Amino acid sequence: MNHLPPYSVIIPAYNATAHLAEAVASVRRQPHAPAEIIVIDDGSTDDTAALAASLGPDIRCLRQENQGPAAARNHGIAAARHDHLAFIDADDLWPADKIAKQLGLLVEHPDLQMVLGLQQFFRLAPDPEQPDGPPIPRFEQPSFIYLVGCGVYRSSVFKRIGGFDETMRYGEDTDWFFRSWEQDTPMRIILEPMVHYRQHAGGMTHGRDAVQKGYLRVLKKSMDRRRQNGALRPFPLLFKELSREQLEATLAFNVHAPSAR
Repeated sequence: MNHLPPYSVIIPAYNATAHLAEAVASVRRQPHAPAEIIVIDDGSTDDTAALAASLGPDIRCLRQENQGPAAARNHGIAAARHDHLAFIDADDLWPADKIAKQLGLLVEHPDLQMVLGLQQFFRLAPDPEQPDGPPIPRFEQPSFIYLVGCGVYRSSVFKRIGGFDETMRYGEDTDWFFRSWEQDTPMRIILEPMVHYRQHAGGMTHGRDAVQKGYLRVLKKSMDRRRQNGALRPFPLLFKELSREQLEATLAFNVHAPSAR
């Protein structure tokens, strides 16, 4: 792992005491440890800031008024000290080989600006073998949808594309990926889970439909920009969650699987 550069991890957190320690632990399990972990406390009303401060000296806890995850991520990007960035929401988890694979590809291919991966939903459920014991994670099949936690990024890509739209409480990461695609940003997709997405009743998007998640607004913004630029080409990857097989069949333009050359 010595050939991999330092990287910053950005964690937006709002009332995250239930899961933040697990998210941080999954980051620390990476064989190539982060140079810094930045927790952005987005105006929490619980003990999120105190918990973050107790988790270790490698954590920088920054606080802001409650403005939503887009503003929290932008705050973290501005504060990051390193040229490679990764994100994780406070209730999600990373697989143990995420950084080795994704940051490794960025090192091997200097033209790439980001390396994405699949998501894998999970929820805690009773253990059928020990029904009276603690719940265990139940994982769904991996799929693809634009989630910022699925990727590792060069910090320079946020200067090129701009930050996340702070007027959006939902769909801000999909909006950012649409803008990056419209500008032909070189990227790669690893067809393996690169984030474990926790499903629970307290999640921001739990129980919300496509309109509530902001997807129609994201699509309208993209169409308006592309019409203005005279380039209303079809978008290759929209909002539905794609299986690995569907993703392989729909990859286009400058988005490639790691085996593609």
